[in-house]
Amino acid sequence: MAATIHLNHEKLAAYRRLAGIKTDKDLAQRLGMDPASISRVLNGTQAPGATFIASICDVFGKDLFPDLFDVVSDSEGEAA
Repeated sequence: MAATIHLNHEKLAAYRRLAGIKTDKDLAQRLGMDPASISRVLNGTQAPGATFIASICDVFGKDLFPDLFDVVSDSEGEAA
């Protein structure tokens, strides 16, 4: 069964505030990623990829993965 990973934007915003990361450009710099890629993930036009997920876990801590990401089965929401 396939699944996708969704970013929890509210939780990320809360952790960014706690870490003093005010802008998306600051976040991109902390993650070591291109600001345009960060923007696409944050506005939902691109799914978070492995590099984004690993970088977020590196910056905020691996233990926060369950807070920051939701793993959603592709079959969720389908009629039985």
